[in-house]
Amino acid sequence: MSEPTAYVIGLRADPRTDVAEWYTLWFEDELGRNTVLTRDDRVLWGLSPERIAAFGEGRGLANREELPTVCDAAAALYAVTSGDDGQEDIVLDTLNLLDDMLVTLGQRAALPDVVVLDRMVKALTEGERLRSVVASAGGAEAVTNPIFGSLGRLFAFSTFIV
Repeated sequence: MSEPTAYVIGLRADPRTDVAEWYTLWFEDELGRNTVLTRDDRVLWGLSPERIAAFGEGRGLANREELPTVCDAAAALYAVTSGDDGQEDIVLDTLNLLDDMLVTLGQRAALPDVVVLDRMVKALTEGERLRSVVASAGGAEAVTNPIFGSLGRLFAFSTFIV
């Protein structure tokens, strides 16, 4: 079995900046199984791709691929609250990555509003427009609360290194 491919994933949560504030490593093996860089069952986040890569030495970095920010929580939250059709991909990418990380940490079941997020992912995957998906979920607040809850749960099980 070959070494997994490591992806540098950026998280942008601050809408006042155009770049990710935190980075981690996401690993995918040849069978499509995903894991995230952890220490003591907590996701490790660094201030730069180079900094986080140093903590991932020896864990599949021979196959490292750097991606642009995938988890753009700031843009996703803005798109949901503004009803900005045309931003479905950003919202879907954010929801999928948050979900994958919470599954990896074993924390997905702890989310009270996981059904709302599942319905959104399904609807957006099937090509529904964002404004319609948000309206059918009960409005922007019914969607942003579970996203904030997912981020909070993820951060509760994270270690930030500077």
